Amino acid sequence: MQKLIRLSVLVSIFTLLIFNTSYSQSGWVQQSGGVGTQTLLGVSMTDVNTGYICGVSGIILKTTNGGINWVLQSSGTTKFIRTIKFVNASIGYAAGESGLILKTTNGGANWINQSITISSAFVNINFFNESTGTAVGQNGIIASTTNGGSNWTTQTSGVIVELTGVCYTNAATAFATGFGGTILKTTNNGVNWFSLASNVTTDLRAVFFTNENTGIVTGLGGKVLRTTNAGNNWTEITSGVSNNFYSVYFVNSNTGIIAGTGKVMRTTDGGLSWQNQQINFANDLYSVCFASENIGMAVGQLGAIFKTDRGGVGVNQISTTVPEKFALQQNYPNPFNPITVIKFNIAADTRTKISIVDLTGKEVEVINDKPLTRGEYEFTWNASHLPSGIYFCLMETDNFKQSVKMILLK
Repeated sequence: MQKLIRLSVLVSIFTLLIFNTSYSQSGWVQQSGGVGTQTLLGVSMTDVNTGYICGVSGIILKTTNGGINWVLQSSGTTKFIRTIKFVNASIGYAAGESGLILKTTNGGANWINQSITISSAFVNINFFNESTGTAVGQNGIIASTTNGGSNWTTQTSGVIVELTGVCYTNAATAFATGFGGTILKTTNNGVNWFSLASNVTTDLRAVFFTNENTGIVTGLGGKVLRTTNAGNNWTEITSGVSNNFYSVYFVNSNTGIIAGTGKVMRTTDGGLSWQNQQINFANDLYSVCFASENIGMAVGQLGAIFKTDRGGVGVNQISTTVPEKFALQQNYPNPFNPITVIKFNIAADTRTKISIVDLTGKEVEVINDKPLTRGEYEFTWNASHLPSGIYFCLMETDNFKQSVKMILLK
């Protein structure tokens, strides 16, 4: 009898662990970088398998298998490395504390010190091509190179606030963001920088341009600004949240990701609107980068590394009320282009597979394939990468199977 009781307790604990530690509701899965709780500050991906991460105490990590394993590289420094950027598979740059600038020409096997003599820290670095790049940082510091870092020239920013982001739109034109609502622009590769009117006083932390005219700036307190005329005017976009935003990255002109304090948001309309994504992390995420529309990584405090292989899309639990039965509801709108919402009910804790197949039965996307607890769920499916046609959403558990027909009209 005692053995049966112990077995029952063990089964209950095992079941509880499965369903309480499951991260299946999120499109972002946490990975281990092997650095404990040390803060990670930057991430750069060169393809869907290869990525680099930098952080405190001279940390540089590399993966060649999509984050399954991370290898600590020899950076040659113990200084904080605040930012990392690869311009191709071989050439990359990193920058940080006390004017630190590092360069690799062999995919991170070796790092060459190109530091300049300043007391301020570089916060962000970006390159237009292999030769032309800019680093920005504390106390308004800006340094630029046109020969791949053989020489770095400090430039006059005209401000003394911390500069946090930099982005090129062509070889001569770049934008920088900073504290106190600062947005700077140069049209002659930094010979002159001039201020743009952001009309906000919030600390701005990141900038990304998708073309020479259209750009997004993000900052503290959920701040999102957008321009469509090369920074001449900035419109505040409602994010709907007050979380701090530290990083923004676009994979194309429409699809972008913001990461910040316990929050990841996604746009599929060029930054006009932003949707929450589920991520099981309450602390700061400082950097996000994507190698394709679906595959990306985000890093931050406590050694956090998160990866998505479906654009961050996951399922959201919208109610903990226990439904009477399992059910997959018809998507809406239907027909759709290219976004639709699908709801489903889980009547008992069970492993649940939600997938999308085409008319031939070929599986084109797996939304969830892990345990879910009882409740009502929904997810948003973006089919922008697929051609027009008929698709089916399938829901499968041990004892239940249902499908709905969806029509994509582009």
